[in-house]
Amino acid sequence: MSGRYTHPVYGTIRIKAHPAARCIKARWIGQEVCFVVPVNAPYEEFRKFIDDAGVQKKILAIRPKPCLYVGMRIDCDIVDFTIEYDACEYSDTDIRIKSEKSAPERNKKANYKLYVSPRLKDADPCGAEFQTFLNRNLLVAAKHATISYVVPRAKELAMQVEALPMGWNVKDVKRSLGKCDSHGVITLSSRLIFLPQELCDFVIYHELAHLAEMNHSAAFHKVCDRYCGGREAELSARTKKFEFPVF
Repeated sequence: MSGRYTHPVYGTIRIKAHPAARCIKARWIGQEVCFVVPVNAPYEEFRKFIDDAGVQKKILAIRPKPCLYVGMRIDCDIVDFTIEYDACEYSDTDIRIKSEKSAPERNKKANYKLYVSPRLKDADPCGAEFQTFLNRNLLVAAKHATISYVVPRAKELAMQVEALPMGWNVKDVKRSLGKCDSHGVITLSSRLIFLPQELCDFVIYHELAHLAEMNHSAAFHKVCDRYCGGREAELSARTKKFEFPVF
């Protein structure tokens, strides 16, 4: 039953069969609604669920507003990102990502521009397909920026606290902004580039602290709090409340 489909009420929907699911649940991912269903759920039961008028009303009531549009600028502490239409069409792609690092504007280390092909001007800007398209490419640009600017910052902070990670990775991770594995390799989310500098530093310190304590024990929080200058609780709370411009 898993896959992506078009529904007359919801538009684009995703269906995921999950072995741990005990009932059908729905959540929005951008402008697409994702239904998680038990592996052995009967098809008739699923159809009844998604076509129920009461269920549809509840799901549509929590639909998020489109968050990305052509003409917007996402202003981050380190870099900024601009989405705009290009003057000419492309034969090989619908978007081009360019960065200005040699002479960046607005006191940033780099300006990233996402140039969208003008042939997409007729696309529904609020539609799930266009929102997903912009989101996916913004995350591509964010990964490049994270590798260029967040990883060097992470290495600098590691030297300051005398931590010795075995390596660094960057991936688009949504649920966890960072991870330190049992081999001492730290993976940072490409979404870190959107955070204010001190919150980005907090996530890095959090993962560096795991090199000393591979858990979330009192001993771990003591190390992390020391790295953060006694502000771990405050910075953690602010990070959890931060609203990212991507989904």
